[in-house]
Amino acid sequence: MNSIIPHPDRLTLMKLTTTADAITAHMQTHERTSSCPLCHQPSSRVHSHYFRRLVDLPLHGVAMRLALLTRRFFCDTVDCPRRIFTERLPGIVAPYARRTVQVDIWLHLVGLALGGEAGARLLSSLGIQSSPDTVLASVRSLMTPPYAPPRVVGVDEFAFRRGRVFGTILVDLETHRILDLLPDCTVATVQQWLQQHPSIEIVSRDRATNFGEAIRQGAPHAMQVADRWHVLENLGKRVETFWREHKDLLQTPRQVRLDAHPPLRNRTDRMERRSVEYHQNRVDLYDRVHELHQRGLNAKAIATLLDITRHTASKYLHMTAPPMRQRGPDGQPLAIEAFVPYLLQRWNEGCRNANQLWREMVARGFPQSAKTVSRYVAVLRHETGQSRSFAAVPPAQQYDVNQPPRAALTPRQAAKLFQRRPSVLTDSEQAQIAQLCQQEDVAMFYQHVQTICQLVRSRQGDQLEAWLTCIETEGATELQAFARGIRKDQAAMTAGFTVKYSQGPVEGHVHRVKLIKRSSYGKMGFSLLRQRVLIQSVVS
Repeated sequence: MNSIIPHPDRLTLMKLTTTADAITAHMQTHERTSSCPLCHQPSSRVHSHYFRRLVDLPLHGVAMRLALLTRRFFCDTVDCPRRIFTERLPGIVAPYARRTVQVDIWLHLVGLALGGEAGARLLSSLGIQSSPDTVLASVRSLMTPPYAPPRVVGVDEFAFRRGRVFGTILVDLETHRILDLLPDCTVATVQQWLQQHPSIEIVSRDRATNFGEAIRQGAPHAMQVADRWHVLENLGKRVETFWREHKDLLQTPRQVRLDAHPPLRNRTDRMERRSVEYHQNRVDLYDRVHELHQRGLNAKAIATLLDITRHTASKYLHMTAPPMRQRGPDGQPLAIEAFVPYLLQRWNEGCRNANQLWREMVARGFPQSAKTVSRYVAVLRHETGQSRSFAAVPPAQQYDVNQPPRAALTPRQAAKLFQRRPSVLTDSEQAQIAQLCQQEDVAMFYQHVQTICQLVRSRQGDQLEAWLTCIETEGATELQAFARGIRKDQAAMTAGFTVKYSQGPVEGHVHRVKLIKRSSYGKMGFSLLRQRVLIQSVVS
């Protein structure tokens, strides 16, 4: 039944007293006997009484205190070393505790969800005064829940310090429960954990080489499964590299016209110098990385020596040529680009006044100032002759004035477009692909990309070998490099293209771990982080 006191079947309320900031309930137990904590024999012979002052759950936001009249008993068992013991109240209050069990449960749940600082603030607003350290201590006191022997495990790394210090997370892919956190991601640590779990049959991982070696040593009988999402991500980077080499094919006639007029660009000389300096720094870094690699250093040692991330060092080591200068659109697309067809049409009709053109374009929704139009018109005047004798501008392509022409694709946009399912493409996207595939080599490249994407989506691992053989004989250079990477880990890749398991649940838990770590205000050591993550994985 509902009551303001815990366990009314075992406690009797004697009186209530109030102060300015708390309510005190004076209670006593009405059980006649109590069991000795050592010999567990009941005793009814009372030695004495004393009061226990306890904190209980607040009542309507007001702090609640319990003054519990507790008894001491004699233990009449002859061979028991305890002669006198205090009354035990399981489910109400733990021995030596100053809080009821219900308050401890609140501390546990709030500490697991919010951590120390935020948890203490929430408890204070609810009527329970507690320090952040007390909240964290309550979390540390919890036992790590056990788990059944796992069969399918996903392994990945997470960052303690982004790009520098990493740990390892292991997830049961059948129950989606976090199994363990490891303090680092070295081969020895992961190998030792796998050896302690001989029930593992399948291990899913990304394409990191350290996990592959740890699985081969720690669980040689287990099937390694490479994650499909990472395969498509690596493929996307190769496709983007292809389009950077063929960037001229992505531009529309309108974009070619705009690129021919530097005054229209929003790029200053200072921005251009910075872009050149940035590209030169990347080339110098590429040269230093390969020079150190030739001396025998691995990616981790190179990253430490050059003060870069291990990911950056590995990326430059896998590159066969210095990075190209990436010159995409300068900032956001110019608003005038969508109105160029109308502007050229009015120019050919005889309107040469920039302010008049600007007013007409504003009526059609042009959002920028007259100066932007004046700069464009100045370029036309410079190209088409002298004053009062300007020539008409032959349009490079016939446009519908009411429908702005499409913008040129960036290499990244083209890469994403080539990887998408044909069934989900819009009419304009299909037209873009048809235009790009007018060249035979681009059409063949598109077919190869769609084939591997289809193999991944439909999990047709048995056809991977045929695709690799085809690419090695007639594929583009970028796809051949991608195929060489698959060859190095083909067994895991084939399994990833076949079985249903992937790194999806693992990546979700990685984000969860990072959220818990960052919400702890610097007081989250590895042991406490592990405690919170493992218990939350069961509670939620």
